[in-house]
Amino acid sequence: MALFDTYGLGLGFQMAGTNGVGEYGYKIYVLSGMDLNRFDGGFLASKIVSEFGVIGVSPCLYM
Repeated sequence: MALFDTYGLGLGFQMAGTNGVGEYGYKIYVLSGMDLNRFDGGFLASKIVSEFGVIGVSPCLYM
């Protein structure tokens, strides 16, 4: 969702979780009652891509 909201530019360094909640994030919130992994990402690739955008995709391909 961060890629679409920022047109591929990314949110910026240490800004994961500052954008709006998507459809799946809302469902997770309804089921669990809290925002799980919203500010840190569930894995390294999600954090890099959401913060650095399209530029963050290329390092993730080589991991």
